[in-house]
Amino acid sequence: MALTPVGLSEIEAASRTYYRGIIVNLDNTIRLSSPFEGENGKFSVQDLAIDAANTKMTSPDGTVTLNAPTVEQLFKMAGASWMIDPETMTAKTKTLYDAAVEGAATKKRTVEFGYQYDSKTGKICMVVKLLQAGTTKASVALFYLDATVASDGTLTYTADGSGDRNAQSYSKNVPGLLDFVKGMAGSYGVTAETPFSPAQMKFVNKADGNDTFTAKLN
Repeated sequence: MALTPVGLSEIEAASRTYYRGIIVNLDNTIRLSSPFEGENGKFSVQDLAIDAANTKMTSPDGTVTLNAPTVEQLFKMAGASWMIDPETMTAKTKTLYDAAVEGAATKKRTVEFGYQYDSKTGKICMVVKLLQAGTTKASVALFYLDATVASDGTLTYTADGSGDRNAQSYSKNVPGLLDFVKGMAGSYGVTAETPFSPAQMKFVNKADGNDTFTAKLN
């Protein structure tokens, strides 16, 4: 378990994150490998229970509460990508996705889309993975998004097609790919199904509640 004070910059968090091994008990409680006392020594906690909504952990005496990561923190996890599951797409997004898949096929490639944080630019990006037939290693492109994540988990972004070198190449050579990247722009309510052990997040278009999809942690 990684425990970080709230409100820190990425650089500050790198030196002020504290780690504990954990034991998960059958009664849904957690015991830390050693007590955690924060940075001021004003409390000490070793046993925690997860609430029914899976959004917070509380000590037996109720004096210490640990919150689950926010949606923004999940998007910005180092080295993580949230890959869109095409099987969960509804009509609008699936049409755009199918066109990009057909475009990739003309280049003898398969394609996957998702979201990934780029620490070099400090941007949430749409990540595109192209895989050539007969190979197992994907070529990766990052399209930069002008994105914000509100405190309620709402992700809002636009995409103008800018990105890294691979993104520029893919845009020119793979039909339908850039249309998908730009066409997915909008405002989405994003929720993690199990915030303390997030494996996937659900996206619901704020403009059309019937337009939904999920993205799985990769």
